[in-house]
Amino acid sequence: MIVVITIATGLILNHTDALQLGSKHLRPTWINAWYGRAAPTLEHGFETPVGWFSQIGSQLFFDGREFRRDVSPLRGALWNGTVLYVLCADHVLELDKKLTVLDQYTSLDGLAAPLMRIGLAGSGVVIETARGVMELDPVTATWGTYAASSPPRWNEQDALPAEIASDVAAQFAGEGVTAERVMLDLHSGRLFGRWGVWIVDAAAVALLLLALSGVYLYFKFKRNGNAPRRVGPNPPP
Repeated sequence: MIVVITIATGLILNHTDALQLGSKHLRPTWINAWYGRAAPTLEHGFETPVGWFSQIGSQLFFDGREFRRDVSPLRGALWNGTVLYVLCADHVLELDKKLTVLDQYTSLDGLAAPLMRIGLAGSGVVIETARGVMELDPVTATWGTYAASSPPRWNEQDALPAEIASDVAAQFAGEGVTAERVMLDLHSGRLFGRWGVWIVDAAAVALLLLALSGVYLYFKFKRNGNAPRRVGPNPPP
């Protein structure tokens, strides 16, 4: 069985490019869990009238679909009636209902990272930054110090619907181990740890000894001019 698996995986690996194994991500949870890449349990997200925002690692998701990669920690998402704001630790995105980016604000716009939370003061958008609370002027699209005495209504996390959490986990697993990596590890035995490698090595050595002994016996009998003696009863006359 080990020899069969080794041969089969070797043939598959010879056609890695044609089969696009390097770009195919395996979705089954148990495979990614075996490699320690299973998606963590996701319980919370930020709800807006247009959908849910959540995050695993550096991947940002909207309603269970990947929205952006390589983003800093998600801090909030809110709708002010006309525009959607998504707050991460080092920037804030301004989006329309179709998730088209209208603007992006960073430290260059006066927002001192880390950005901690986002909320509403009346209909105005405010963000708590490392240097205090800042308020957006919608006319000039600039940020200034929030001077009002009334506390903002801060955006808070909510329990993420189970269906969306499941979709996010499936999308995250899609960024897990590739088919090429599994084939390579199965071919070499690394898929089963240290002992798997030794077992495959032992099978390879045994197969090599079997081949060498067969060649040795063939040339030995050929040189002596003798065929190997038949073992078993003599055929009838």
